[in-house]
Amino acid sequence: MKELFQLLLVVTLALLVLFWLLGLLADYLVEKIPFEYEQNLLVQEIFSDEVTDGEVPAYLQDLSRRLAEKMNLPAGMTIQVHYSNLDEVNAFATLGGQLVVFRGLLERLPNENALAMVLAHEIAHIKLRHPLRGLGRGVVLAVAIAALSGSSGNTLGSFSVGEAGLLTSLSFSRDQEQAADAEGLQAVVALYGHAKGSKALFRILLQEEQNRSFGMESPGFLRTHPLGVERVQAMDEMAAARHWSFAGKTTALPAFIPHK
Repeated sequence: MKELFQLLLVVTLALLVLFWLLGLLADYLVEKIPFEYEQNLLVQEIFSDEVTDGEVPAYLQDLSRRLAEKMNLPAGMTIQVHYSNLDEVNAFATLGGQLVVFRGLLERLPNENALAMVLAHEIAHIKLRHPLRGLGRGVVLAVAIAALSGSSGNTLGSFSVGEAGLLTSLSFSRDQEQAADAEGLQAVVALYGHAKGSKALFRILLQEEQNRSFGMESPGFLRTHPLGVERVQAMDEMAAARHWSFAGKTTALPAFIPHK
């Protein structure tokens, strides 16, 4: 019995080491996967209640373009913004450079600077390949093998999406959220020359949560982007270290942007 226990212990430790090594390998390989392969993973994706015509989608796309130009994206990486007409206080990034903004969040933002922080944060997730990482080590390794072997991205993408049960909204780790905050804040400062308005999002979300009755769901952005005091503190520390000011003139949102 003692020998069996020892054997089981050795096997368990070996599996833990193997899992750890696979995690390191996946983290290394995710940066080597061509962006086109990630784009092919999204062939089955559908964005519900999307508004494609009009001034709002065009404005969101243009502002995202201006921010992306400040963020040193990898070659070939593109950002496509989708505007959802749902009354959900949320925005998220998913595979292939796709970014979704909901009317429910947009109409609560006080100025363009706050919106820019939302968009820059989501673009940062895409830049850092967080959506691909969020699918799991198995999918990352499979896509990496396909890329190295020259296999068809579409074929593998369809298989991987089906096997992984792709969600339209991926949750990220605390470290990933802080990394996206840092990249996003840097882009906002690069675009406007200051950081004013960048923390308005967090105040809006906390107020939104406080206004809801007990037992109801939190705003979507809080479910997919857990908000911690340390995230805001980290932004303050980063701004102080780089001598970025939270004072400055904010840019008004265009009149055609819905406001609540």
